[in-house]
Amino acid sequence: MSNGSDNGTRALARGVSPLTRALAMAGDGLSGTLMLGFTGALAALGHDGLAFLSGIAGGWLIAMTLIAPHLQRAGHLGPVMFVARRFGSVTAVAAGGVLVLATLVLLAAELTALAMPLRLLLGVDGPTGVAIAAALTLVVALAARSGAVTGLQALLFVPLAAALMLPVFLPALASAGVPVPQLAYGAVLQSISDLELKRLGEELADPVSLKAYLRPFTTMTPSATVMLTLSMALGLAAMPRLLMRPVQAGSAHQARWVLAVGFVLLLLALLALPPLAAAVRHGLLETLVGREPGRLDPWLFDLGRAGLARVCGVAAVSADAVSAACAALPEAPERLRLDDIDLARDALLLALPALGGLPSLVTHLLAAAVAVAALAAAAWLAVALRDDVAGIGVRPPPLAEHPAGETSDTPPLWRRMLALVLVLAAIAGAAAFAATDPADLATLVAWGLAVAAAGLTPALVAGIWWQRATAAGTFAGIVCGVALTVYYIVATRYFAIGFYETWSGLSNAGFGAVADFEAARDALAAAAGEDQAAALAELDAAARRAANWFGIRSIGAGVLGAGAGTLVLLLVSAVTPRPGPSARLLVERMRMPSHGG
Repeated sequence: MSNGSDNGTRALARGVSPLTRALAMAGDGLSGTLMLGFTGALAALGHDGLAFLSGIAGGWLIAMTLIAPHLQRAGHLGPVMFVARRFGSVTAVAAGGVLVLATLVLLAAELTALAMPLRLLLGVDGPTGVAIAAALTLVVALAARSGAVTGLQALLFVPLAAALMLPVFLPALASAGVPVPQLAYGAVLQSISDLELKRLGEELADPVSLKAYLRPFTTMTPSATVMLTLSMALGLAAMPRLLMRPVQAGSAHQARWVLAVGFVLLLLALLALPPLAAAVRHGLLETLVGREPGRLDPWLFDLGRAGLARVCGVAAVSADAVSAACAALPEAPERLRLDDIDLARDALLLALPALGGLPSLVTHLLAAAVAVAALAAAAWLAVALRDDVAGIGVRPPPLAEHPAGETSDTPPLWRRMLALVLVLAAIAGAAAFAATDPADLATLVAWGLAVAAAGLTPALVAGIWWQRATAAGTFAGIVCGVALTVYYIVATRYFAIGFYETWSGLSNAGFGAVADFEAARDALAAAAGEDQAAALAELDAAARRAANWFGIRSIGAGVLGAGAGTLVLLLVSAVTPRPGPSARLLVERMRMPSHGG
């Protein structure tokens, strides 16, 4: 390695310490989507929600073992820059398009996570909250350098972890004298099971809609759970969000160290999520179910005015509104049933302090922490996209064929302008997408990572580990994998009726789901006038429950794309000319680490 490249590597290593990188990665892991979306998924799905956390953990491990150290040896290259160097500009354009699309969806999730506490704290509606979130993200992303965002997220890790643990730490200390809520976790789980049986016996819960909290595979089959875990893991491992900090470390060993320490720190914070989710489920069953409609607490109306809570089918804006709505039901309940209460899944964490009897100050502190975490995570998503496309701060060591090339720390102006345009487009597209309220936060994250898994992961793994991989094969694999995944997500979510009618032979829908679809279709055919809209909505809902291939859900569609993309990559690479000497030298550099690597 030349003197110039050694100096560039040392400069990258001096800029940010390994510990700061690790803390920043853990702080980025505690994003708004994780705090709100994954806690909500665990609280709503119980055991089945653990698949989301397993996917996050798997992504860190794949990046640490298969990808990040080798991109560091390749010359501190981000995913798109590596594809450009390994396979050429045309393939890099395809990879860049995949990255923009995946970042757009993940940004939409973070903007939604930022808008939610803003709605509660500022009293704004959903689209206004998303607009404010997008404006804040745009200002931070355009003004901040990657080192500044890294330093900010490193500083935020400890207070964010503390804020996340506060709603379960204080009740555990007060009720059981146990300062560590994880030690009382088993008793809470037993109490949840007892409350579920009690509410069923009181006929305040429907045995069909009530999913037992501790029973596995009630909302997802085992195969769907595995697909979701793999899809999220493969997608996260290929995102600049996770890779940019370790690949800019001083050595491959240091890259692994950064990922390992960051993962351990994040894991320690994530230990709070299961007790948080259990506390939410327990509080919902104990505090809200069984209450008289006219005697609800003010905190619920705060959530209702923010559009995050509905009772008896209407927004819970006041006691009078709730009482009138419940009285108007065909079977007016004297006490609220579980099905009468509709708290937005992503708002369950914000409801936890009130459910636990804590003062409103704790709710506001928690909402502020979520907002800061979401803003920092959204800004880092945009900055990582910008830096990867522009190559800012990257000094790749020259190849033998290009001893005088690619040694400047400053990327060309056109590349910086392109990166800026892509960041603007991603934030604007994410805001527009989030304003439509497409799905809950955990689903949005799974969709974004599914796109990355289908388009980026096969290209990175093949580029690192298979010298025979060609530009034509990789390009074809990227296009095929992403097209299949995007088609599956969009069709099953937005065109479920046509998808099911086309592919019903591949669906694993049971007799009940098929009967519901046929009944809804007959109802639509018989409906007239204003009833048609309601009948069409019912048919679409029935179609979504039945529309799938072999039980694969849209949140696990990344495995479909990654598998198809890998197969196409292998076949096309096998019949196209071998890569040139430049690609061979790059692979050899990654396989023959320098001193300290």
